[in-house]
Amino acid sequence: MIRAFVVDTATGETRARVQASGATDYSDLDLPPDQVVVLYRGPGDFEELETYLDGELKLRARTVDPALALAVAQAEAVQRMLARRDLAEFGGIRMPEGIVQTDDTSQRKINGAVTMALIAQAAGQPFSIDWTMLDNSSATYDAAGMIAMGVAVGQHVAACHEAALAKRAAIDAATTPDEVALIDLDSGWPPNT
Repeated sequence: MIRAFVVDTATGETRARVQASGATDYSDLDLPPDQVVVLYRGPGDFEELETYLDGELKLRARTVDPALALAVAQAEAVQRMLARRDLAEFGGIRMPEGIVQTDDTSQRKINGAVTMALIAQAAGQPFSIDWTMLDNSSATYDAAGMIAMGVAVGQHVAACHEAALAKRAAIDAATTPDEVALIDLDSGWPPNT
């Protein structure tokens, strides 16, 4: 459980104490622009319980650090973006023969098979390989087909990393946690199937 303060950036007054299962859960808070979430790091984060004129008990944060809140939001967004990139990259791609797996191990196997196809092609030798597709069916590829698969997988991986770089640039360019929360981390990835 992660606790945090909702802090007024002008006064340093804590408007609320909140808790969530993870820091990323705070991105769903609909806060006014003059308030930020400051993660609670221990008893030193607040000085004393104060009574305000409205009679409501509130905590005053010891240090209002919008830069820290931004850094936390950016770091968490980067981790979510990387997980989403991996989902896109490793989710497979559709070829005419079916869906080809694109996880790390499959990429290495495809690279090896493409190398064998290129060697056979350069030597003027026939090439044929039975490839297991995602649904466990088998498809037979000649040299040209295997090379085409390798190119398609390579283009898919490159497109995933290009999308990740664009999202990372948007995360790095954000100046507030709210701007970070507005970055769409789920769309704009190459399709898998």
